Amino acid sequence: MGDGWRWVALVVLGAVSVACGRSDDATSEQPTSPEPTDPLQRGAFEVGVTTWTLSDGSRRDEAGNPRSLKVEIWYPATEAAAALPRDEYDLLEEAPPDIAATLGDVSTTSIAQDAARDADLLDTFAPYPLVVFSHGNGGLRFQNFSICSHLASHGFVVVAPDHTGDTTWEAIDGGLGVAEVLEAFPERAADLPFVAEALVETKGPLEGAAQADNWAMMGHSFGASMSLALTEEHNGIEPDARFRAAVPMTPASSILPLFGYGVEKSRVPTLIFGAQRDGTLDFEAEQVAAYEGIPTDKVFAAVKEAGHFSYTDLCRPELQDLAQALGEDVGNILGDGCGEDFIDPESMLTIQRYLVTHFLEAELRAGAESRAALSPGALPASVATPIDYQTSGFE
Repeated sequence: MGDGWRWVALVVLGAVSVACGRSDDATSEQPTSPEPTDPLQRGAFEVGVTTWTLSDGSRRDEAGNPRSLKVEIWYPATEAAAALPRDEYDLLEEAPPDIAATLGDVSTTSIAQDAARDADLLDTFAPYPLVVFSHGNGGLRFQNFSICSHLASHGFVVVAPDHTGDTTWEAIDGGLGVAEVLEAFPERAADLPFVAEALVETKGPLEGAAQADNWAMMGHSFGASMSLALTEEHNGIEPDARFRAAVPMTPASSILPLFGYGVEKSRVPTLIFGAQRDGTLDFEAEQVAAYEGIPTDKVFAAVKEAGHFSYTDLCRPELQDLAQALGEDVGNILGDGCGEDFIDPESMLTIQRYLVTHFLEAELRAGAESRAALSPGALPASVATPIDYQTSGFE
């Protein structure tokens, strides 16, 4: 994060089975998908959230152990979830002990989300379309919990892994250099379909929650690059057809050719978010160029007063003291998207809620009304005013 990621970016850019669906025990009158609701508002469903730890036996760490991934999942929950306590993320509990020890004087180390921990799955409309989220370089799986929870309230399941070896804790502990980024790219590319498959194939409380072949890739920064990569042709091989849409937020697109990818090889509709005041990645070279190069249906929302980290929940006011306390590599995010000089977090969330929800409704549920809502003339002022907006195929 921060200066560490800026340096890495500059150097790198320069140089298991169950049935796929549910049993057909519903009556013909029972609806098969939720009715769309206003994406600017919370959706019709309560939201549950749970944390898993997965082991991928096909990949081994330096000690010879299976690759371990901590995973967050947001999903539509039963109405009983409304009476349960709101979930909180506590960085003191998440952080390694040596880092947690440095946070004793910070007034706020936790933040609440509108979701209930381990609530029961609402299976009325299951299985739901699946969104796979990839965090940024040196980020965390819940760095964008607001949009993830919002999507779950609108009838999507969202799964997000901590990319082991490329999280906030490694960034603080010693930084993430070029070698780590180069090593992380193929690991991330394997992490994302792995966690999606694990969710689809689970026999636990979320059995039947996610559709087996109707997925979207969403991510921020390095995770946005993965959103592009996993939906592109690669060395003559077509991408995984289960990924049907991509939502990259401030991607580093020119890293892709280093690994045999490229935006001109995109195969799915793509919603790109750009930050016109991005101080970590070059707006024109990374985000504008990505939009221009994609040959499929596409949307480009370039937020005028956004920095690189404006797209994350790290910019919420209650987390800024915590970010400073975590040290330079994390605290520097305040200078690239957070604070009074940039778009306020609620306005940014308004933009994300409207565009992401409509885009995923259009692409994963074939929602004609949502597709029309993405045309330039259909945007409400609260979304249209803070952005420069282009589309191709959504006019």
